[in-house]
Amino acid sequence: DTDPNNADAWSGKGRALVQLDRYEEAITSFDKALDTDPNDANAWSGKGFALCRLKKYEEGITSYDKALKIDPDNAEVLHNEGHALRELGKMKQALVYYDKATKVDPKRSDAWHDRGLVLDSLGLSKEAKKSHDRADELGYRD
Repeated sequence: DTDPNNADAWSGKGRALVQLDRYEEAITSFDKALDTDPNDANAWSGKGFALCRLKKYEEGITSYDKALKIDPDNAEVLHNEGHALRELGKMKQALVYYDKATKVDPKRSDAWHDRGLVLDSLGLSKEAKKSHDRADELGYRD
């Protein structure tokens, strides 16, 4: 059984449960990690991801924001928050996060791709094409 005082173990269990699509259980594990270490950016990020997989985007964004307070240059969390905002139809806000993600990690093809989708939805097709081209150059695959 998982050591109740080991945040890394709870966080690892949460990540494993996410891989198994067991999101509710994953959230419980991430919460146990956060009870032990409220500054565990990976647990906040994992919880945000699991919440978003359950289409609880607002709650997911809250978790991502907590992760970013601890680790502001985490390209994966920035990208994931952009995705959650896009799912909520908040395209301009999503673009801000995709822009940050591509600045922090210019080789993140999925962030370039999703940035292009948002730009397309905002009617900025020329800029969107540049973003999609960059994603393709980096080997983006759907």
